[in-house]
Amino acid sequence: TNILSFPMQSSYMNYHILGDIVLANQTLLKEAVEQKITKYDYLCKMTIHGMLHLLGYDHKTEKQYKQMKKFENLIYNSLKLKYDK
Repeated sequence: TNILSFPMQSSYMNYHILGDIVLANQTLLKEAVEQKITKYDYLCKMTIHGMLHLLGYDHKTEKQYKQMKKFENLIYNSLKLKYDK
């Protein structure tokens, strides 16, 4: 396992708390090397993946996988455009 998401769905001082994301650092670093992606880009992608799980998305079926992957890429690409300037 490379990432775990623990939904909370609670509020604190007018802030909505979705939950916690736990990243397996050594696993993510290994996967980044295997996929030839920089560790920072891969960490960003996996954090987005975890957030989407907290928002209720999943990838148990092919249709769910495609939808989740579409949103992951959309969010990642918009962040890259904003911060690579």
